Amino acid sequence: MQAQNSVLKRVVQFVAAAAAAAFAGSAFAVITLPNGDTEHNGDFNLSPFAYGATGSAYLSALLYIKELGGALQPKDRVAGVPTLSYSYSSPPAGLGSSAVDITYTITNTTGSFTDLRFLIYLDPNGNNVSFTDLVNPVWPAKSAGDPDKWQIGADAFNNPLKPAMLANGTVIDGNNACGSSACDADFGFEWDRAALAPGASWVIRFRMVDDPALVAGGRYLTATSSDGSAVLFAGSPTLVPEPESYAMLVAGMALLAFLRMRRA
Repeated sequence: MQAQNSVLKRVVQFVAAAAAAAFAGSAFAVITLPNGDTEHNGDFNLSPFAYGATGSAYLSALLYIKELGGALQPKDRVAGVPTLSYSYSSPPAGLGSSAVDITYTITNTTGSFTDLRFLIYLDPNGNNVSFTDLVNPVWPAKSAGDPDKWQIGADAFNNPLKPAMLANGTVIDGNNACGSSACDADFGFEWDRAALAPGASWVIRFRMVDDPALVAGGRYLTATSSDGSAVLFAGSPTLVPEPESYAMLVAGMALLAFLRMRRA
């Protein structure tokens, strides 16, 4: 019995350590909506101090559908079209943590629509004093749910990216207007869908985190403030289990190991 208690004690210690490691996260980003702020049609003003010590971010969604013409905010794009509906998670999931998710859904009841493009415009300002970031795309092969295209625009005041996205209903695949220097960076993401059949829904999930391991397929854009105090990774949510799932898996394996030792 004493030997069994010793084994059980070691198993409990192991599970506790593993769970602590699983729940431990990076501490760069805490993303929140400012007090009293509201969003319009899925636009979110994540400030002040949205990520890191000094960061803020503005996020806006656009929707293009061939049969309806140019890109508009999704709620405005489906307005007056009785077969289409649009919704989004409000507030975003994970506010106040280092992983924030926003889910957008376009549903078609009886109509027939083709060449759909869902666009997200993100203006990350890693340092609220200089508004400049060092930006970098990491864009390997596409995984399920990942954006199809990305674009980085330099200087939100003199070369705005959002009006171009509104006019064209698209982003320029692979363009980085900031190069290797710090700039006032705007990000563009684009998801494409060939058709939306009657009864079908199109779900787009977008994530802002401080750890690239939490982004699906290692496919993201990153902004680092010029003073190095804020780091933001933006892309699609990862498909691997979250820390809570890892903790449950570790606890289950530990229990099985204990039962096996007890039988022995």
